[in-house]
Amino acid sequence: MILRLTSSTIALLVATAPAAFSLTADQVWDAWETYMAGSGYEVAIGSREGGGDALTLKDVVLSMADEKVGTHTTITLPTIRMSQTGGADVRTEYPDPASFAFTGKTMDAGESVDMTIEGTLDLTGLETISREDGGRQVDTTKGAEAVITLTRLDVEDGSFGGTPFTMTLHDLDSSNTFLGGLNVTTESRIGSITGTIDMVDPEGEGSVKGEFELGASEFSSQSDFPEGHDSSSASALAEALRAGAVLAGKGSFASLSMDLAVTSATEGDTSLAMTSGTGSVDFGLEGGRLNYQGDLTDLDYSLEGGEIPFPVQVALSAVSFDIQFPLLGSEEPQPFKLAYSLGDLTLNDAIWGVIDQQGALPHDPANLDLDLTGELLVHEDLLTLAEKAAAEDGMDDMDGMDDMGMDDSPISPVSFTLNQLALAAVGASATANGTVSFPDPANVEVAVGTLNAEYKGLNGLMDKLVTAGFVTNEDVQGMRMMLMMFAKPVDGQEDTLQTTLEMKEDGSIFANGMQLK
Repeated sequence: MILRLTSSTIALLVATAPAAFSLTADQVWDAWETYMAGSGYEVAIGSREGGGDALTLKDVVLSMADEKVGTHTTITLPTIRMSQTGGADVRTEYPDPASFAFTGKTMDAGESVDMTIEGTLDLTGLETISREDGGRQVDTTKGAEAVITLTRLDVEDGSFGGTPFTMTLHDLDSSNTFLGGLNVTTESRIGSITGTIDMVDPEGEGSVKGEFELGASEFSSQSDFPEGHDSSSASALAEALRAGAVLAGKGSFASLSMDLAVTSATEGDTSLAMTSGTGSVDFGLEGGRLNYQGDLTDLDYSLEGGEIPFPVQVALSAVSFDIQFPLLGSEEPQPFKLAYSLGDLTLNDAIWGVIDQQGALPHDPANLDLDLTGELLVHEDLLTLAEKAAAEDGMDDMDGMDDMGMDDSPISPVSFTLNQLALAAVGASATANGTVSFPDPANVEVAVGTLNAEYKGLNGLMDKLVTAGFVTNEDVQGMRMMLMMFAKPVDGQEDTLQTTLEMKEDGSIFANGMQLK
């Protein structure tokens, strides 16, 4: 929530929209108002002084309320100063820190509770130069730093301290090119992002304090809305996507680090640290679909103290995900993709010393690869589910789907293909693939298709589990008997088993030719 609010606030304060061929301060501000209104904000101005070449706006308030989901956001800028640079360009400065506030709901222990966020956004070190280039307005925003400070974070009746969060963007350089209406492309570079966390438990039973830093970062985005459409609400965005709107963005960073100190009156003090190498995210809404990919390299996580009697360290060489999912309802099946991978997951010796005191298990790095594609029936626009749930049931159930049965689900599976499932850990491995379809998408209990799986090293792993003391010989014998009902040995390959699982239209299921159901 904090990051979403921060990103939208900065974007609104440093971005402008198209103007006429000869830019004046009035034209730049008028373009701002048009852009912000199309993004769903109402704009109120306390006073407006000057015009033409020089314009000063006082007490500018941007507000957005969504009564359906019970949220309200305001951004207040005490002063916006615009002036011509001596040529055709317009300089915009923000001499006084802005403030923002958000009220809404969040989840706490599975229940919906009220949340209030307030803070300041100091842009005094930034300036925006607006210029005309080929009939388009180009805005370049530069500055040594921009500082976001949370001055209030309340959940229900409790407050998490006076300044629970600060974030500073260093060496900001952003260029926005407006193509008309809400259509804009953005390129941003940030030298680094640093921040602090200082949260005190409302009941005085603990605190969280720490620092984080994001290395050199680059971000870019694109919005392309058909005329007459905007993103002022979830419903409006759904309509825009159906009409062909495109929203896309991607970003990357060079490194990430975070150190946290957690105190607890009941569990003692705990320290957490995380570092990573490069990371990237690619996001898009196009053709009524969500495309969301990301990756992270050289992740290292450590935990020490509290109720854990030994230091914990987990490392990954790489982690990635790829989600491609339909968002708009249709009577026709729509494709989807879910992919996830973990590379070289390792645990420190202290963890292994507790798990495997006999040293019987291989401590090989673990790897996981999942690639699942298929087709779904989406019965209604997923973007508007939260609005509909809030309108019908209020905000008592933030999930909005907890009380719905399968008949009420907005999604029904048509088919899926397991392109790859590969898991390797503690000296054993398993792979699987296959395709399954559902003749009646409303009835997921009847599936038709074939799944193939192969397992290597399972018998050896079970022997090692006996040595390690996890199971007894009697337990292993029962496990082997159960396994042989589903798997058979592969000729010529030591300790290798395979399974062919067939599902028929009459609901019967066969494993390696033997009927199970």
